[in-house]
Amino acid sequence: MDGTKGRPRVYFNEYNPFIGSAAYLPLVSGKLHSFAVTDPDVRDHYRWMPYLFRIQSPDDILAAYDRPAVAAFSAAIWNEQLCFEVVRRLKARWPQCVVIFGGSQVPHDPSRFLREHPEIDVTVTGEGEDPFLAVMRRLMTTRDLSGIDRVGWRDGSGEIVVNPDAGRFERDLDVYPSPFLEGMYDELIAAHPEIRFQVIIETNRGCPFHCTFCYWGKGGLSRKYRYFSPERVEAELDWIGRNKITFVYNADSNFGMHRRDEDIAHHMVAVKKRFGYPEKVVNLYGKNTDERIFRIAKLLHENGLHKGIGLSRQSLDPEALARTKRANISLEVYESLQRQFEAAGIPVFSELIIALPGETYESFANGIAVLLEKSVVTQLIIVLCELYPNTEMAEPEYMARYGMVGRRNVNYGVHSRVHDSGLVAEYIDYVVATDTMPVEDWRRTGILSWTAMTMIGLRVAADLFVYLRRELGVPMIDVLRFMAEGDFPAGRFPLWRRELAAYEAFMDQILAGLGRGVVEPEFGGIYWAVEEASFLRIADQADDFYVELLDMLGLFLGRSGIAHDGGQLAQVVRYQRMRLPTPVMPTTLEYDFSFSIPAYFAALARQDQAACLHASAQRMVVTPEDFAGDKARFAQEKLLWARRGGKFNVEFSWYDTATYPVAVLASVQGTA
Repeated sequence: MDGTKGRPRVYFNEYNPFIGSAAYLPLVSGKLHSFAVTDPDVRDHYRWMPYLFRIQSPDDILAAYDRPAVAAFSAAIWNEQLCFEVVRRLKARWPQCVVIFGGSQVPHDPSRFLREHPEIDVTVTGEGEDPFLAVMRRLMTTRDLSGIDRVGWRDGSGEIVVNPDAGRFERDLDVYPSPFLEGMYDELIAAHPEIRFQVIIETNRGCPFHCTFCYWGKGGLSRKYRYFSPERVEAELDWIGRNKITFVYNADSNFGMHRRDEDIAHHMVAVKKRFGYPEKVVNLYGKNTDERIFRIAKLLHENGLHKGIGLSRQSLDPEALARTKRANISLEVYESLQRQFEAAGIPVFSELIIALPGETYESFANGIAVLLEKSVVTQLIIVLCELYPNTEMAEPEYMARYGMVGRRNVNYGVHSRVHDSGLVAEYIDYVVATDTMPVEDWRRTGILSWTAMTMIGLRVAADLFVYLRRELGVPMIDVLRFMAEGDFPAGRFPLWRRELAAYEAFMDQILAGLGRGVVEPEFGGIYWAVEEASFLRIADQADDFYVELLDMLGLFLGRSGIAHDGGQLAQVVRYQRMRLPTPVMPTTLEYDFSFSIPAYFAALARQDQAACLHASAQRMVVTPEDFAGDKARFAQEKLLWARRGGKFNVEFSWYDTATYPVAVLASVQGTA
C-alpha cells in the first residue's frame, strides 16, 4: 500500500522544447528535488509527483495535476508565458496551492513581478537549492517565509515581502546531491523509451567576467568559482554513458579555464570508449582561449565527441567592447589559435552580435571584414542582440544611456517544431536600434550579415570568395556589400533578388514582433534561421543560382574595373557548385578543368599558403550524399547535424589527366 497518498502533493514544472524526438532531462527539477529530500522531515511530509518536463498545451499539463499542495516552476525564456498560463488556471482550480517561481526570468528584485502576477505566491532568485528546501520546510507548518534568503513572498495581509539577500552561497557544491546519481530520472527515462533524452551538466558555478549582455557574471550572483568534486563529475559522466545519453551540454561558463577541466575531458573520452555514449558534448569555452583549451578541443575532436569550438568575439569595435565591459583576446592570439584549430581539423566558429551599444554599420562591416580575411574556414555566426532579465544591458538606465530600442518578439526557437496554435506563445526582446545604429542602419547591418553567413558561413560561395581575394585582390567585404546592397540592373539576378527580399522581410518580421523563426514547409516542420532558409532555397535551385552568381560577379568586377580571366572565373564557379550539397543528386559528378582548381583548393585546405593556380588539365570527381529528393532529411542532416560539425561540403577527389592513373586524392571540407 502506498503510504504517501494522503501527503501534500508537490509538482515540479520545467517545460523544455523538443527537437525531433530529443528533449533535455529537467535539470532544475532534479536538483531541487534531490536536495529537498536530504531533510528526512521534508522528504516524508510530501508526496513528490512525476516531473512535468515538456512544452504542451496548458490543458495537457493540467491534466497531470490532482489536488496539488505546492507547484514549483522553473521559468526560462522558452517557457515563461506557458508557466504563467498554467499558474493562472492552476490557481483558479486549486486556490490554496502554493506556487513557487524560480529561474532566470525572475527579477532579482521581484516586487514588481509579484505585483504583476498575483497568482504567484513565492519567488526564488539565483541558486535555488537552499531557499527551496527552506521554503518547503517552512510550509510544513506556516506560510510565513520571513528570514529565508533570496525569497519574495506575500504575508498574511497580502503585502509583498522581499527578504534581504545575505549573499551566502555554499562553497562545497557536493552538499547538493546529484539528481542523476540519486535516481531522480530513472522512472522518467523508463516511462519514455520514445524520447532521446539529453543532459545538461555543470562542473562548477560562477563567472568572473562582467559582460553587460550576459546573465552569468551579474545574474548568477556569484563571480567566484565554486566546484563540484572531480569524483562527483566523473560519476555523473559514467551515469550518462550507462544510460546511453546521446548529447551533453556542459553549462560551465568558461570550460577549459581550470586545470582540472582537462582531466574532465579525458574522462568524457573514457566514458565514450567504454559505453559508446555520449555521442557529442558541447562545452562553452573560456573567451580567453589558451593552449589548454586547444588540447581539450583536440582530444574531444579526435574521439568524435566535439561539435566545434567558439573563438568568441561578439564585436571588434573598441567602443562597443568598452560599453559592454568585454575584453577580447588580441587578434594576433586569435589568429594563432585559429590556425591551430584549423590545422587539427577542429571546426571553429566565431560570433558577432548585431547592435551592441557603440557599434555602427561601418564598424560592424569592418568586423566582418577582419574576421573573414583571417579565415573563411572559421564559421562566422552573426546573431541579433537579445535582452535578458537580470543583465545590466536590460536595465532601463543602461538602455536610456545608449539610446537602445528593444522590440518584443514571439520566441519561436530556431530548430524547434513549428508553433502549434494550441501552445502558448513565448516572447523575447531584441535590440533594433541604438544611439550609434539607427533602425535603418540596423536593417542594413542585418542584410549584410545574412549575406555573409549564407555566402561564406554556409559555404555557398566561400571558396569562390577566397579565389577573388587571393587571385584578384578583391576584399571579401566589397563583394558582400555589392551583393547586399542589390544595386543591379532591372530584371537581372532574380534568384538573388528573392534572397534579398527575404532578408528585408525578415528584418520587417523582427520589427513587427513576429520572431526570428523562418518556415520552409518543404524542408520539414521546424523553424530555420534566416541564413539557413536562404541556403535551403539556393540548394534547391543550385544550377540556376550559380549561373546567376557568375553573371553577378562579372558585373561587380566590371564596375570595379578589375581585369580577370572570365574562363578561369567560370571554372571556379563550377568547382563551387560541385562542392555544394543539394537535396537532389547533381547531374555533374565529374568535370575536366583546364586550370589547377581542384589542386589549388585542396592545397589551401591543408593551409598551404603557397598554393597557386596555373593551366593544368585536372579531372575532379565528387561524391555527394544521395538524399533522393528528401528535402526534410537533407535539411536536418546538413543544418542540424553538420553545420557546426565540419562535414558540410561535398567531398571530392581529383587527378592530373596527364598522369592518370597516378591520382592525387583530396577529401576536404573547405579552404583556408
